[in-house]
Amino acid sequence: MIHDLARDGLMPVAPGKIWPTFTPDGKGITVTEPSGFVAMSFEGGAPEHLALDPPVSEAHPAGSWSPDAQTLLFTKFVGGGVWEIHALSRNGGDRRVHPSVNAAVNERYPQFSPDGEWFVYSSNERGEEEVFVERCGGAAERHQISTNGGISPAWAPSGREVFYVTVAPEGRMRMMAVDITLTPRFAAGRPRVLFEGRYGLGSPHRQ
Repeated sequence: MIHDLARDGLMPVAPGKIWPTFTPDGKGITVTEPSGFVAMSFEGGAPEHLALDPPVSEAHPAGSWSPDAQTLLFTKFVGGGVWEIHALSRNGGDRRVHPSVNAAVNERYPQFSPDGEWFVYSSNERGEEEVFVERCGGAAERHQISTNGGISPAWAPSGREVFYVTVAPEGRMRMMAVDITLTPRFAAGRPRVLFEGRYGLGSPHRQ
């Protein structure tokens, strides 16, 4: 279902499909199917099937497409409560983003930056789950931007902020924000609290 904010109504677009994510142009969604994913346009036309090899039942496209719509970041369940981040190319094939990481490390919530040069995600490789920003391709560069735990990150459309959630006392959640500078070199500000409340959290996708 899509909620039309202008008309204040719900519109069914992919009955029976789950885990949708918008295409970069906002004119369609990508959802999960048994063999992989299917991209569907709101304007009609034949859907595009994006197969995974081998097919997996627990693959979630609710990560994000690169701005050029050529690469989809998604999460794949590998058992034992562990999720891996993978990248699926329209040119063929998917690959694990961090192939050398210990198999017990849980990685979730991948999203490209608005300029497509970076992506944000969470990982528990250092114990508590934290939020990281990493450069896409080229020279390896990665920065931890949360300071006291963090999950479910999201870029601001400007690319100058990242939002994420931390667990506050008594089970409440805090929405955090961090100022980000990407050029000429990466820099992250001090995390600050935007608001706090009791919210449900999805996994491995934002909710």
